[in-house]
Amino acid sequence: MNILVIGMRGEGKSTLSIFLARRIQKRVKGHVIPIFDPKRTFNSIPHTSDIDEFEELLETEHDAVAYQPYTGSDNDKKSSDEVAEEFSVFFDSLGIEYHFGQRETATRQNLGPFILVVDEAWFLQGGMSAHPKLERIVRLADSKNFYLIEAAHRPKDFSTRVRAQVDELYLFQQWLKEDLDIIEEWCGSDVAQTVRNLPSHHVVRYEISTKKWEVWSHPAGWYSDISVETACPTKMTT
Repeated sequence: MNILVIGMRGEGKSTLSIFLARRIQKRVKGHVIPIFDPKRTFNSIPHTSDIDEFEELLETEHDAVAYQPYTGSDNDKKSSDEVAEEFSVFFDSLGIEYHFGQRETATRQNLGPFILVVDEAWFLQGGMSAHPKLERIVRLADSKNFYLIEAAHRPKDFSTRVRAQVDELYLFQQWLKEDLDIIEEWCGSDVAQTVRNLPSHHVVRYEISTKKWEVWSHPAGWYSDISVETACPTKMTT
């Protein structure tokens, strides 16, 4: 299943993403949740920038672990390129070949349901294109064994190839016409108008297949403080 969580800074898109991931994990008895965390948002979750340590954390009893890609540049374009390279390394570390049908050679044999969170997903896509390994995951995601949750600020942040495969949307307030036009194309004018007028931290949940939607108007039901630094020791590469 492909799930997009879309909201501007401070609305709660990352917090909602981990809430959804944990809810799915509990329902399907899923694997440890890996989080691709370019901006070190999930401080309350064990995290590292060392890929070997990250692979080890994936086999622990934590419910979720985060990988913060290391980049040495302040230049936006170069940083995006570096994040994309790091995503390739992150993807290869997941050992999800089992869900691609590679049973005999899979790194993790008999892998159970898998929920992956990609925060700040705009780093990996734009326009008509997306990171090839992200596109592969998008095509793979299904309602039983693989769930991909991507979070970004605006509908336009997502590649049209990714938008075409979405199953479920969580939409915080948007106000730019080009973004509302995308929402209207996805969900209809009623949803677009509702999203335009949402109070802060309220969110519209929309199912593509059924066209059913609802407003989540009680943020306390999904909020948790992900900014608190975890006590778990980490290694940061430099």
